[in-house]
Amino acid sequence: MNFKIMLSSTTIAAILGYVNSLGPRYMRRVRRATITSTIIVLGTDVGEQWIITEPEKGLFLPIKRRLELKPSKGFILNLKRKVEGSRILEMNQPHLERIVHFHLSKGGKEMHLYLELFGGGNIVLTDCKDKILACMKTLRVRHRTIAPGKTYKLPPRRGLMIRELDVEELYKSSSTSEKGFAAFLVSHLSLGGEVIEEALVRHSIALETPSNMIDTQTSKSILDEIDGIVSKILMGVVEPTLLQKNGTPTTLLPFRPSAAGEVKTLDTILEAGDELFFKGILPKKIGDARIAHRAPLEKKLKLISKLETQRLELMQRSSEVRSSAESLYLKTELLTEMFSDLLSATKSKEAKLLGKKYDELTVTDVNLKNKTVAFQDPRYTYRLDFSSPPISSIGKLYERAKKIERGLGNLEERIKRLKEEATMETDTKAKAIEEDVLILEPRKRRWYEKFKWTFSSDGFLIIAGRDAATNEALIKRYSLPEDIVFHADIYASPFIILRTNSEFPSDEAISEAAIFTASHSGGWKLKVAAVDVYWVKPSQLSKKAPSGEYLKRGSFMVYGKRNYIKNVRLELAVGIFSHDKQYTLMVGPFSTVNRHCQGSVVIRPGRDRKLEASKRIVNILLKQVGKERVSPSFTNYMARELLKYLPTGGLEVIGAN
Repeated sequence: MNFKIMLSSTTIAAILGYVNSLGPRYMRRVRRATITSTIIVLGTDVGEQWIITEPEKGLFLPIKRRLELKPSKGFILNLKRKVEGSRILEMNQPHLERIVHFHLSKGGKEMHLYLELFGGGNIVLTDCKDKILACMKTLRVRHRTIAPGKTYKLPPRRGLMIRELDVEELYKSSSTSEKGFAAFLVSHLSLGGEVIEEALVRHSIALETPSNMIDTQTSKSILDEIDGIVSKILMGVVEPTLLQKNGTPTTLLPFRPSAAGEVKTLDTILEAGDELFFKGILPKKIGDARIAHRAPLEKKLKLISKLETQRLELMQRSSEVRSSAESLYLKTELLTEMFSDLLSATKSKEAKLLGKKYDELTVTDVNLKNKTVAFQDPRYTYRLDFSSPPISSIGKLYERAKKIERGLGNLEERIKRLKEEATMETDTKAKAIEEDVLILEPRKRRWYEKFKWTFSSDGFLIIAGRDAATNEALIKRYSLPEDIVFHADIYASPFIILRTNSEFPSDEAISEAAIFTASHSGGWKLKVAAVDVYWVKPSQLSKKAPSGEYLKRGSFMVYGKRNYIKNVRLELAVGIFSHDKQYTLMVGPFSTVNRHCQGSVVIRPGRDRKLEASKRIVNILLKQVGKERVSPSFTNYMARELLKYLPTGGLEVIGAN
């Protein structure tokens, strides 16, 4: 078997069968992953399920690796706003074509989302009456128009479903067809060629066998075989098999083909799809993108080479003309004598002047009518107008040399500009391709990583809310009676919990929790050097406001004694923290980072923008641990991760420790 690197309609059916078995309930997230890949995260009865949709190739369910979710923009941002949080009423595959249909409901309104996995691929969102609300690409062809405001129509069917076929009618058509039987069935069935090919192989019928040579009984037997293969797939009975070439997966089939070369059978359709995408499709996509980006660059480099050749020619011509002018200037007296003889010469004397020598100058041709003379010296041959003084002709040669040199300067400037553009294009496009794809090994996040967190030097967990919602959840759902709650005595301070584990924390742990509290308060944005912090027990917090007052989300009343820690400095550090041999970034007081992390960078309130500062911090840390040669995409990913844990406001990178 030999197919393109893409998923067939039956393989898509097998994948959808698995997703439907999970009980898909909600459309949780829609994000961009690469230039062309879109990630749809479904909420199911058994947890989240990621779906990678790749135009033309298919859809994949990653399990071992994931793509970094990129910020949404353009169409994906529009789609995100419209479908995130919607309920999934149904998920199906119309007519077993390479189309996935989601029937959604949000805010009492129903919508339809279509993933078209053929041609150039498309994503189309419609209302309940199939009026198009948004589409990734507009399309205008004879049978349908894909554009906002138009009515969405499925593409014309390639053929009938297997059970819609009338065997007798099929036989009548095939008996007069000159096509091979495999091609004939592909043109009549809504199926990919791999199932038809497998059915013919099982019946020992060559693919190119003429249709008119297949009798009714054989036709029926082959159709029954096809029906049996498809029925098993639709019932979820699959044998995921990768077809490979030199160890690289090229095709995924939901059955093991009878006639296949290099194959690999896996336990689940998820594993097979994961391997096909990350080892077959994604590397090829990156390679194709590099080739596509290289084409205009190659054209530019060819132009540079051509201009370099012209530059060398102009340099040579310029050198020759200037050198000849300088040589003649030294022979002005000889030229004056020659020109005088020529001006006094008559037609009869013209021949006598041919070959005449004026020291090292020898006359080689004379045209009395045009008043030009050709002569040579040991290096050059010249032709000058002898009707004007020699110095005039020599001046013209100098002017010609200057003109050539001006042209040469312009040419050199153009070559320089093209080389700079080529270098920039090479760097930026290579970087764009590299940065667009980041494969991540899934890491199980701890419950506290939804908050801002750190550990005290002696191992107590310290956690802070990121916003009003997590602030409220932290106190209501995660605080324990034995914990200690910290708050800065300044506007816009989060509540922070020191998880004591029923032990009395050390003075050092309390001091570090206070620094963490102060640094994440509104004082950081105001660039103050220190603030006061107090701590209380969770039982001293209440959502019950005094009469006539209202507590906003994330706010609590504090009753009873407050234990103050005065003049707590605002300063944090960032380091690389190990979670069971998996690494992440930790932000906390310098003493905690220095105790638990590899590398450390100290930060204080400042004017630097957080994203640029985050990249600097990550680069410093990676250099400290000897990992500075990582890809820019990984550095940018880590910088974006770090942003989640930094205080609100600008910062200053003090330096590494």
